[in-house]
Amino acid sequence: MATPDTRNDFVNELGHVQWAQVPLNAALDKLKTSREGLTSDEAEKRLAEYGPNKLPEEKV
Repeated sequence: MATPDTRNDFVNELGHVQWAQVPLNAALDKLKTSREGLTSDEAEKRLAEYGPNKLPEEKV
């Protein structure tokens, strides 16, 4: 039986993954995480690589 592939089966016409449609285990695999979340070491690595998970402040 073929399993869904987030690169193809859950991608919309704009090329964006429709995460709400992706089965949990496939999403966890794609995001390289687990139900328990990231370890502290992995979180530090991702913070260094991608920066903080926050939106830029809005200028008023």
